[in-house]
Amino acid sequence: MKITLELPEDITALLNEDAQNLADDIKLMAIIKMYELGKISLGKAAEFLKINEMNFMELLGEYQIPAINYSPRELDEELKTLNKFIN
Repeated sequence: MKITLELPEDITALLNEDAQNLADDIKLMAIIKMYELGKISLGKAAEFLKINEMNFMELLGEYQIPAINYSPRELDEELKTLNKFIN
């Protein structure tokens, strides 16, 4: 899919990037944000970026975005499951 986005003419100079690098950065940020908002899975985000899941998790770390984001209820359920294996 191709999406057209209008940006100010001088943005590439301001960011010191060429148009292709800027387009790649925008794609990366969009995919990271979709993952962060829970709209796509970690696996799907990695697939869209053509990288493996471990590399995507490392990328998330570079942007200080948690790779695993449990709700309090989900975390409690995970801890209960882990305790079953430990005890």
